[in-house]
Amino acid sequence: MLATADVRAAAAGTGWDLTGGGSSRHAVSVAETEPDTVRRLAYIRLLLARAIEESRLSAPYSFDSVNRLHDVAEMFLALATQKYELKVPKEFIGYWPLLEGALGRPLGYRVQAERFNKVRVAWKHYGAEPAVAEIEAARTTIAALLEGEAKALFGIELADVSLTNFVKPGTARDLVANAEKLWMSTEEQNAFGDLAEAFDVMISDYIERRQVGHASSLLSATPDYTFAKPRGLEHELSRLFDELVDGIKAVDTTAVMIGVGIDLRRLSRFRSLTPRVTRYAMGHRGTHEPARRTARSDEEFNRCRDFIIDTAITLAAFDFEMDADNYVRGEYVIRRKQPGQPLVKAEDV
Repeated sequence: MLATADVRAAAAGTGWDLTGGGSSRHAVSVAETEPDTVRRLAYIRLLLARAIEESRLSAPYSFDSVNRLHDVAEMFLALATQKYELKVPKEFIGYWPLLEGALGRPLGYRVQAERFNKVRVAWKHYGAEPAVAEIEAARTTIAALLEGEAKALFGIELADVSLTNFVKPGTARDLVANAEKLWMSTEEQNAFGDLAEAFDVMISDYIERRQVGHASSLLSATPDYTFAKPRGLEHELSRLFDELVDGIKAVDTTAVMIGVGIDLRRLSRFRSLTPRVTRYAMGHRGTHEPARRTARSDEEFNRCRDFIIDTAITLAAFDFEMDADNYVRGEYVIRRKQPGQPLVKAEDV
């Protein structure tokens, strides 16, 4: 009854859509849904996506996904009881008769949920390892339940709950939001240009916030080449020098992305679909890409947008702020006065 594209994707492992709009250019209004409810549904979508990812791991890492799937389902159902001012039941299956009155019909997937709950209890309380088929059934059941009942319970499709708020910094987040508007307006090149720029801004921000000197980051493995070019180089040699430095910086940035957990296979697909973006001194933007024989599809736009959000979540998994001025000039900077002499703090040099 409720076999949406996202449910099939969850079951088969193909392209979980992490923002709103599914694969259509038709915007869906969420204005009637309370902002706090939308915010909590966004976290539920995020946790569901992570639980689904964990369920696809090999044993024994996949076993605990039944607990994660239960947690996210209970968060979803508890949010519904709060919306309708009902008392949260003591048992998981108690949500079904409780919400029947609010819906005016039975809540879906009760039989499958009962089967899933038995598997979860057996694992959590008795150590009975769930079989692969049981984990697959749990993943399909919970994804289908949340996808299928969100509209009836909250007035909004779960696929239309946006996760763009997880993108940092604000400049990148605004670019993703604007790309969605441009895409719905059939401005293909500008929409993909905004996605490309949003990704570049996001990565640059993550690296630069670890900057400890002029153009030097804690995440960088290369020295600062800003003042390395010899004076008086002929035009051709100067151009070659600049290209060499740009190449080294590109390799360094790629190494950083590998280090923070970005999937280079997905990145290569993203790069193949988005233009190369250049910001000029006067502020305007140039986009450069080969001519395409066919227009990019809704699916390709969704995949690129979802990749940005996945990357934002990956970066947020380990993020920290640092006092760059203190690091550069404060008590943590250590230097030698002369070879062979003891180390001293920078302020004593």
